[in-house]
Amino acid sequence: EIDGLRALAVLPVLFFHAGFSLVSGGYIGVDIFFVISGYLITSILLREISKNQFSIINFYERRARRILPALFLVCLACIPFAYFWMLPFELKDFFDSVISINLFSSNFLFWRESEYFSAAAELKPLLHTWSLSVEEQFYVFFPIFLYLLSRFKKHSITLLAVLIITLASLALSDFATARHSTANFYLLPTRIWELGIGALLAISAPYWAKTNPFIAQAGSMLGIIGILFSIFYFDNTTPFPGRWALIPVLSTALIIVFAKPNTLVGKLLSQKIIVGIGLISYSTYLWHQPLFAFARIRMEEAPGKGVYLVLILLSLVLGYFSWRFIETPFRNRQKYTQKQIFIYSALGVVFFIGISLVGHFKSGVFNQKQAKAAEMQVWRKDYNPRAPECHADELNYIPPEKACRYNPELKQKFAIWGDSHALGLAHILAKALKKKGYDLRHFTYSACSPTIGIYKTEIPVSQCGEYNAAVLDYINNSDEIDTVVIHGRWPFYLEGKRFNNQEGGVEYGNPAYILPTDNRNITIHSDPQERINAVGAQYRKTIESLLAHNKKVILVYAVPEAGWNVPIKLARDYLFDRKNRFPLSTSFDVYKERVKNADKQLDMLKNNKNLVRIHPSILFCNTTIKGRCINQTKDGKPLYFDSHHLNRYGAGQLSDLIIDVISKKHWIK
Repeated sequence: EIDGLRALAVLPVLFFHAGFSLVSGGYIGVDIFFVISGYLITSILLREISKNQFSIINFYERRARRILPALFLVCLACIPFAYFWMLPFELKDFFDSVISINLFSSNFLFWRESEYFSAAAELKPLLHTWSLSVEEQFYVFFPIFLYLLSRFKKHSITLLAVLIITLASLALSDFATARHSTANFYLLPTRIWELGIGALLAISAPYWAKTNPFIAQAGSMLGIIGILFSIFYFDNTTPFPGRWALIPVLSTALIIVFAKPNTLVGKLLSQKIIVGIGLISYSTYLWHQPLFAFARIRMEEAPGKGVYLVLILLSLVLGYFSWRFIETPFRNRQKYTQKQIFIYSALGVVFFIGISLVGHFKSGVFNQKQAKAAEMQVWRKDYNPRAPECHADELNYIPPEKACRYNPELKQKFAIWGDSHALGLAHILAKALKKKGYDLRHFTYSACSPTIGIYKTEIPVSQCGEYNAAVLDYINNSDEIDTVVIHGRWPFYLEGKRFNNQEGGVEYGNPAYILPTDNRNITIHSDPQERINAVGAQYRKTIESLLAHNKKVILVYAVPEAGWNVPIKLARDYLFDRKNRFPLSTSFDVYKERVKNADKQLDMLKNNKNLVRIHPSILFCNTTIKGRCINQTKDGKPLYFDSHHLNRYGAGQLSDLIIDVISKKHWIK
């Protein structure tokens, strides 16, 4: 039944990472693994302690036999593909991840790398090893902790101590869900409770070893229903992990407790094919992410569902061979002694860290072609240098009164308010305004539409809404701020979906919607037009409030999205000798369809002498190439630093347009 449960954990993870929307909560497979691990490891430890056979050396020997051989194989297999297919910065990051994996700290690395403008997680071949690091960090202290508790000779003390730690971790996780979501996902303190639930099952086993057949049937069915509900109902908007994670975690616990061989669930999970998948689940899990990531890196277009199905099958095949020829032999004490296991483990760690340090210090550049690609990829860092101090986000709330000023020695008149698109424009516009003798106040919040009365679905208790209300109030009541540039990624918040340019450029990342706070009946599952109208009304309400307070408003419509990360695509096309249309461009028709709803909502604003509308499309679309929106300049420089944010050249053109328009209206001299 446990092996069958492992199959139920690994398959949803594979399909979720492959982008099958049906299993939108497939990520809960990792949580199932945590519960199983906590249960099995604690059961073994308690048995050894009760027989006075506990040995921390033997424990780590078993962990090494279980974890390292297959992990080393996958790391080794990844290196040549990473060397030939990854860009220098990706290759350096890859080698950093190999180092962290061998130190069982990759969860810290991926947490620290999860900045807003960091490389797409989908392109990191070893991203999934964060869960191994969480487990191994837990097992650094837990066996000794359990052994020390056993010295009290009271079963209840052990149960109570583990229960207290489990509840404390759950409370911390629930608290961090809204405030520190990324740390909550990756780090041990907020994951201990999931392993702790499994440990509690093992400790309390004497109390539930024998159960009524009817209760066993009902309990195991409830468990399987809870897991299936989580897999098919949860999605990226579910606050996780935290109280919602209790559903898959407790459901897993129910199956462990009640799925006896004579229950329907027990019989289902004991089917040979399901048990077989469960047996190879660890190796299969290890293989799937590298296969997915390298396919995304190497293919010019985003892999389709057919490709992912082949890769899932290949993951299972490689998982079988790894289990059969690597995992199983190394678990055999007759073939490999404890001394050999520790020696091989040490040699493997030294080898991988050594080769990875070389890759790190060479910054992923080993030949001339990589050196040229490195020059091209530099453009991905071409964004506002004052972002760390001026740009607010979930971890860095900046009150409006403490907003950055670019030219504090000059007259206050202008402010810019928006999301990261406004961030990219701010420092360039500030330079242009400085020449005219004006300062620029900076109000931006990451992935937060400059709109009052809204909330973000992926982070329901985000400070985005609070920030917008405070900014609007501050600007409206400011005697110094006269003119506001308002700029955001308007269509994204309305549509909720990442951009697909229909030519292979598919923006990675989860959907993200905003919804009105004053009408909670409207959800992401509501009629799309009803949702769009409701959010559009908030767009207009925000701007109308500024106008009502006699502020001049420069409304910047949506910047054309590229879909592909422009600097990375140009660098990868060079690395793979691909020939593309020059300059790189996307369809104007696809852009118009993308912004149709957002433009319609903004166009419903009544004309006002204090309202100026700026359309970036007149700069980038249907100009150099008819029917196309350009992604780079005539001399080959990118206009974007990723898939939708303008870099200094793109923002420079937009800034010039704004200055030209408001000069003609005599808003500046």
